Amino acid sequence: MKKAISLLLFVSIIICIFSSCAKKEELVQVGSVKVGRGVYEYFLSEAEKQSDSSPEEAAETAVLKYVAVNTKFEELKLSLNANQKSLASKRANSYWHLFSSYYEERGITKNDVYSVTLSDEYLKAIIRSIYDKDGTNPMPEKAIKEYFSNNYVAFKAIIELLQTTDENGVVTDITDQKLKSIQKQFNQMKKSLDGGTSFEKVDAAYQSKASENAEEETEAMLLSKASKAFPTGTFDEIVKIERDKAGVFTAGKYIFLVQRVGEFKNKAFYEENRDDCLIALGKTALEKTLESWAESLS
Repeated sequence: MKKAISLLLFVSIIICIFSSCAKKEELVQVGSVKVGRGVYEYFLSEAEKQSDSSPEEAAETAVLKYVAVNTKFEELKLSLNANQKSLASKRANSYWHLFSSYYEERGITKNDVYSVTLSDEYLKAIIRSIYDKDGTNPMPEKAIKEYFSNNYVAFKAIIELLQTTDENGVVTDITDQKLKSIQKQFNQMKKSLDGGTSFEKVDAAYQSKASENAEEETEAMLLSKASKAFPTGTFDEIVKIERDKAGVFTAGKYIFLVQRVGEFKNKAFYEENRDDCLIALGKTALEKTLESWAESLS
């Protein structure tokens, strides 16, 4: 019995020690609401990165929108699925991996970052509840498709790096003579495409592949305006090319032979990106309303 009492007393002491050592989260008053210091610091740091003339004011506006979104999400009794929660977690992990030292210096925890990325998913859920097919104010499908057409391009491409690497790993630009030779070759391939030769045959000849490979259709790629997968300027150059036409251009240290194809030719392109297009349009449409929600908390 004495041992049991002693053990219980020991556990109670340990709990008290940890309870006394645990710090309550410091809160910051913003308008009529309070948020954790870490969340406030996150938005303040983002405002400072934008070189805002008044980062504190910009941070307060962002905080009020953050609280407004979280509140509306609860009011509408919305929920996130496992994939949406996973996206928020992955984004938070990515940010933390890149900027953890900076965050820690400002008193921002990983959970603070996750709270912000999770709120981003809450906003998307609100947008879907209003503007998606079954929403309270559905966005015309025509408008979503138009946004897709304006912000995505589908294409097939042959790409060549305009640099060489020697045995010591030193990278240098190719000579002017070599560059002119490649440009001439790419322009000749463009003429072949313009003359009706299939992209597959042109590509097979360029890659010195067996002729039977030319029978397999090359899978088109999709590039969004916001993507950083290709050198800066790639999207803008492809947009200049008419659909089902070819073009040659350089971007960064690469030369491209591109045959642009219709972005709706592959149905999966639109289906897989429709939600992103809806969210982009929805954020614009909801901006004034979100501002009014935030103002009610100021």
